[in-house]
Amino acid sequence: MTILRELPLRDRKYARNKLNLLLAAFEQLKDRRFEEISVKALCEEVQVSEATFFNYFPKKNDLLLYFAQLWSIEVGWHARRVAAESGLAALEAIFEHMAGKAEEHPRAVSELIVFKARLQSYPEPREVTLAERLTAFPDLPGVENMPSHWLDSILMENLQRAKELGELAESVDLDMVVISLLSLYFGVPLVTALIAPGDIHAMYRQQLDLLWAALGVARSGIAGKE
Repeated sequence: MTILRELPLRDRKYARNKLNLLLAAFEQLKDRRFEEISVKALCEEVQVSEATFFNYFPKKNDLLLYFAQLWSIEVGWHARRVAAESGLAALEAIFEHMAGKAEEHPRAVSELIVFKARLQSYPEPREVTLAERLTAFPDLPGVENMPSHWLDSILMENLQRAKELGELAESVDLDMVVISLLSLYFGVPLVTALIAPGDIHAMYRQQLDLLWAALGVARSGIAGKE
């Protein structure tokens, strides 16, 4: 937090307002769809003008992109904590993080998955300022140094690490594994919501066990819900 306090007030206010708009959207998503949320209502809650909103987010859907980008930074941080010892453990940490997010913000996660499914291609990640990172993640030391990549890049990075450490055979096609992991990452929450609400940790563990077994790996570090 010391670094944040040393930043210009303008930067800190920009970050705080931007993140508060996202949090206001999360709150409204508890009982309505994203398309039903009005920019006016968000601005009234955060006490900023609509012009300010569109300065931060040129389109309302950019709120979801911002959510995805912050999420990717946080995911990368959690994975990097264990990547030095195990690329596969880093991948499992990514799925553990997703399971927690799906429990904390179930509708927001569902809206994000639907939104991403409609994208024709992933846009270039936008800059997430130092003030935004430190405001959003005050308890993640070193988050200011995390690259802002989309999930597929983070998965590939840790798969390559797993191969370097001998956890995966050299013959494994990493591009195909990335596709499998993305399918599990986004598909399991949607299926689980229909057939086994609240059991996403166990479902991820089961599906990763199956994938690891297919790749000749006998492990899964994802803990089930207590």
